[in-house]
Amino acid sequence: MKKQRIIRHLIDENRKKVVHVPLDDKAKRYAIVLEPDYQNLIDLGLSSRWRVKKDRGAIRVMVWNRATGYEVAVARLIVGAGPKQSVTYANGNPLDLRANNLVVGLGKGLRNDRNEIKPSKHLTRKSVVRHEYINQ
Repeated sequence: MKKQRIIRHLIDENRKKVVHVPLDDKAKRYAIVLEPDYQNLIDLGLSSRWRVKKDRGAIRVMVWNRATGYEVAVARLIVGAGPKQSVTYANGNPLDLRANNLVVGLGKGLRNDRNEIKPSKHLTRKSVVRHEYINQ
C-alpha cells in the first residue's frame, strides 16, 4: 500500500488560502497552490497525488489524467494554457503554482490539457491522502 500523504491547508504571507501538496511519499518537496485552484482540479476528478518530473531540462509538477492515460502539468491546467503556449514562473520556483506566479507565453505546448479532462467518478482513496487545516 502507498504511504499516506498529508495535504496541508494554510494561509500564506498574502493572507490567501493555499494548499501544500506533497510531491513524494517523504514530503521533502511540495507544490503550493491557491485553495480554489486546488479544489477545482480535484472537482474535475484529478488525483491528489502529484509528483515532480524533470522534463526537457525543466522541473514540472505533474498529475495523472485518468481520462487520457497520461500525465499533465498542473501549472498548464491552472492557467488553461493551450497549443503553442508555455508556462513560466515569475519568481523562478516551479513548485509555486499560485496563479500570480504563473506566466503564460509563446511556447511549444501541443494542446489545452484542461479540455482533455473528463469528469471522473473515480476518487483517490481517502487512505492515500489526509488533509490538515492549519491556522484557518
